[in-house]
Amino acid sequence: MITLPTSDGLGGALAYAQQGWPVFPCGEDKRPLTPHGFKDASTDLQQIQAWWERWPSAMIGVPMGARSGLFCVDLDRKPGGHDGVETWNHLVTIHATPPTLSAVTPSTGQHRYYQYQVGIRSIPLDKLAPGIEIKAEGGYMIVPPSKRNVGSYRWTNGSGITAPPRWLLERIHAHYVRPVTSTPTEPIAPHRISDALDYIDPDIGRAEWFAIGCALYCELRDSGFAVWNNWSSRGSKYNASEMERQWESIAQADGYAYSIGTLFYHAQNAGWVNVRTPEPATPTYSLTNPLSVEAARAKVAEAVRKFLAVIKSNPDHTGYTLHVPTGVGKTVMTAALIAATDFKIFFAVPTHRLGSELAETFAREGVCARIVRGREAKKPGSAIPMCLNLEQVELAIDTGQNVVSTCCKRKEHTCERYYECGYMRQFEDEQPQVWIGAHQLLFHEQK
Repeated sequence: MITLPTSDGLGGALAYAQQGWPVFPCGEDKRPLTPHGFKDASTDLQQIQAWWERWPSAMIGVPMGARSGLFCVDLDRKPGGHDGVETWNHLVTIHATPPTLSAVTPSTGQHRYYQYQVGIRSIPLDKLAPGIEIKAEGGYMIVPPSKRNVGSYRWTNGSGITAPPRWLLERIHAHYVRPVTSTPTEPIAPHRISDALDYIDPDIGRAEWFAIGCALYCELRDSGFAVWNNWSSRGSKYNASEMERQWESIAQADGYAYSIGTLFYHAQNAGWVNVRTPEPATPTYSLTNPLSVEAARAKVAEAVRKFLAVIKSNPDHTGYTLHVPTGVGKTVMTAALIAATDFKIFFAVPTHRLGSELAETFAREGVCARIVRGREAKKPGSAIPMCLNLEQVELAIDTGQNVVSTCCKRKEHTCERYYECGYMRQFEDEQPQVWIGAHQLLFHEQK
């Protein structure tokens, strides 16, 4: 059990370091004051002394992950956002959760510290559950008794740091295996779901099993329980007594933002072939093209098949161009044809809104598709740009330098905002079959 210091600033930092926690100084805005952020964290007492002599009112930062042996469940509680404390309190009424080292923040949020488990990475706010963020490898925490102008961080439970409960680990790992993030808007034919499930072993890994339950809830809502339960009962790991409890936790989190595409993804990995023939929508206007709608659709299908056949035999082939008016159903048809292959595809669209709609179309075909956003694009649902160091990026571009090696990460140099960067993070998760991006990404050199 760690001895919790009562003095802030230098005294607290030295006390943590003497017990093996590497520390580093952070400012009032919680941002690191050292050049390389939490990567500079140290247990060297002289270095810590020098830092706090320079910044005597600095707060104490501790990196999460292997170096400290910790990861943290950060329960956010800020105006206008989800109440993570309320979400957590609901979860622990459903699942057995032993007490562990805990703290309260100046905004009345809470931190739950657990023993680090290999492979756990940080998960952004609201992605695991409303108001909850996971800080692990690649993240850091401000620890008590650090002080801000608005208040102090305080330890509220001085018990030992315990291993994370099984239910929490299952949800964390389920987040990592999720291949599709968009939610279809039209119902899937029940026989397609049944056919796909027939290919998936119900004794699949625990995280994948839970993710499939989430996918069924998002598509079928309450009626999905019977489907999930029936499929699960075919496996040797089936435990009838836990099914309703697990389903309740899925429903409480509204399915953790999965889609039925997750189920199709696992089914295709197990050999399921999606043979559905798409029915494109009726044209949105009268075509001036002398071809009939059917002939135009056939021409699109022929061009896409020819393109896929050529890139299979000649990856350096540039491509085809084909002028097709709107309303023919080319997008739906193209998605269905791509779904029958394992090719890596970049699908260009003029706007991110259209990209979101396209991701839904691919999800319905069982294809893992994800939107790639440029550095200046805003993070989804936020006014914050994907890249958090745009001034340096612009300077590198103006001087003809490689952006990644000069601004992001190379050898010993890492941008202090690298692990918060939405632009770089989007390439670190599981890679999709289809990247969806803006047209302009095709027409300038990518650095």
